[in-house]
Amino acid sequence: MLLIELHKKIIASFDRKPVVEEGDNDDGVYIFDVNCFFDGSAVVTSLSDNCLAVYDAESLAQIRKLKGHSDMINGFDLSKTTPNSIYSVSNDHYVYGWDLRASSEAPAMKIKLADEVTAISVGMNDSLLAAGYGSSISFYDIRGSSCFSDNWNNKKATKLGEYSDIHTDTVTQLKFSTVNPQILASGAEDGLISLFDTSAADGDEAVVSIFNTECPVRRIGFFGVEEDAMYCLSTTETASFWHCTSAQRVGNFPNVREELGMDYLVDCMYDCRSDTLRLLAGDYNGDSKIAIVTPTALQVAEETPKVIPQLSDVRNITLQVVA
Repeated sequence: MLLIELHKKIIASFDRKPVVEEGDNDDGVYIFDVNCFFDGSAVVTSLSDNCLAVYDAESLAQIRKLKGHSDMINGFDLSKTTPNSIYSVSNDHYVYGWDLRASSEAPAMKIKLADEVTAISVGMNDSLLAAGYGSSISFYDIRGSSCFSDNWNNKKATKLGEYSDIHTDTVTQLKFSTVNPQILASGAEDGLISLFDTSAADGDEAVVSIFNTECPVRRIGFFGVEEDAMYCLSTTETASFWHCTSAQRVGNFPNVREELGMDYLVDCMYDCRSDTLRLLAGDYNGDSKIAIVTPTALQVAEETPKVIPQLSDVRNITLQVVA
């Protein structure tokens, strides 16, 4: 897993007030990941102080701060059916489920694993949670401890099984498809991306395809109207694009930083309305570019979103499609 530490830089907190880091002992808090609920009502971030923060999407005013993890949060996922449920994983070995309807600040669901939990995704209409730890993926039935339940605290997640022989190194990414919610993709530091049909009873029968990206996987995601393709960004700052079922690479950009004049890749965003995939890249001055991706070329977009200028590295981006 690639861990980037910032030293002696000016960074922008989510409330738009700049914080100056003077060195290793400063208490500046910065953002790791960002995502928004499906209805556009709220934005959720994971922070460097091991907390999650929830903001109103219009005003960016903080609604809640969720404290519970005792170590770095490696990822989180949001409910696809209700704007109330958040699931997070951490180096503290825990998977937490948070219910924003509850008055308590404590997590409503706790699952402890045997190692640092490095990836998470929730699928099957919010009934199945996948958590990556080490080179394994564990699955839990969360229907009794999610938005399907009126009282989380009286229910527990049920472990259903585990895939332990697919990857040979740390699982870094898990993504359920939203179009085909039983399909799960996993990416790992071994360079492999694996697709599973989680409705299959046997782990071997669940494998749909496996493709070798030849680089440690940092970010993955589905794209296409039918979500029949995947993108992969690596820890060596390369970008590749794949057809899911055939495992054929349909695009490869090993020198994307040089092509865009940027220092690092952030993530990709797919707009289903225009059937367009965009790649966000940044540099160490806080500048960024958005490029439209085609199988053979990257075209820098003429118009980029009007965002507040960043004062430090851009770590993540989310796209909310407004009907």
